[in-house]
Amino acid sequence: MQPFSICTIVKNEEKHIVNFLKAIHKHLGSYPHETIIVDTGSDDDTIRLTEDFISKNPDDGIRVEYYAWTDDFAAAKNHAISLARFDYVMVLDADEYITKSDNSCFDRMISKFPGQVGLLKRINLTNINNIDNSTFEHVPRFFNKKLFSYRGIIHEQLYPVSSDHGTESVKHVELPVTIDHYGYVGTMENKKEKVERNNRLLLKMLEDTPDDPYLYFQLGQSYASIHDDENAYKYFGKGLEFDVDERLSYVKQMVVGYGYSMIDTGRFEEALSFEGIYDSFSSSADFLCLMGLIYLRNNMIDRAYSEFEKATRSSECEVAGSNSYLAFYNMAIIDEATGNTQKAISLYKKCGDFAPARERLKEIG
Repeated sequence: MQPFSICTIVKNEEKHIVNFLKAIHKHLGSYPHETIIVDTGSDDDTIRLTEDFISKNPDDGIRVEYYAWTDDFAAAKNHAISLARFDYVMVLDADEYITKSDNSCFDRMISKFPGQVGLLKRINLTNINNIDNSTFEHVPRFFNKKLFSYRGIIHEQLYPVSSDHGTESVKHVELPVTIDHYGYVGTMENKKEKVERNNRLLLKMLEDTPDDPYLYFQLGQSYASIHDDENAYKYFGKGLEFDVDERLSYVKQMVVGYGYSMIDTGRFEEALSFEGIYDSFSSSADFLCLMGLIYLRNNMIDRAYSEFEKATRSSECEVAGSNSYLAFYNMAIIDEATGNTQKAISLYKKCGDFAPARERLKEIG
């Protein structure tokens, strides 16, 4: 087994650091590795808790290093990588807990795909209007530090070290490793603090690269996370003014985010313009559910129902439930409103543990 280094930059992560380290101990404990915690200026109990965990688990290969924060996430992560004893590194944030790992994949990737970057499945846990949900994505986190490094002061991305090509030149391989991301869970006050920090850096980057649609996407995501729907609408819209590649995951997310920002700001008729891009995105259950809601807000009931029904038959889904309980729930709402009570009950039951569906069943079931 070829060992690798887990590299993590932290600041004031007392809520997460112990669970983060426990998850590594549980899922990677038998695989040779080290864990480097690089603190960028914590003034809470992050370091004390880390050192206490080290004292109880001296064989886990954890060490604490320090780095003076410079408002540059790429610089901090590249510093952490430079401290790694091993060529291969896995980069994680402290609010990302490993939940599954087939450890045999690391040797396989290193031997068969040495020049590629390993993708981890990340489940982003969310809570909107007191309803728990999640989104799925694959993030590039396992790679040879001699071949790749980070660029970008915020929402940093991996680039080849010895090439002027961008991220599009990086080849990826999916690894059977899953991480739960808790970064979107917390009080609104905490979210606003994080958004304020992130957006300050994103706007700084925009001054240097004003034609980068990815930055507008991230600004839109930031505002959407704190329900600032007008600014989400503004920045998603600006990002989609560029000639973007519709196949890219972030572009699909930006399209869906833009559509929801139209709904949330009452731009129902304007949202019907998405019919013009329907063919490009209709393979996605997320987009089909969005179209269903757009039609619903425009009182086009039959077309809304059809879109939700199509979503249940789609296998492409990044938002949990878009091709199952969320679509079934919206179909049930329509059936209930139009007097098809028995069909509505049947659909609510298909929603499983989805809380709003359970509530409706209590009322009519």
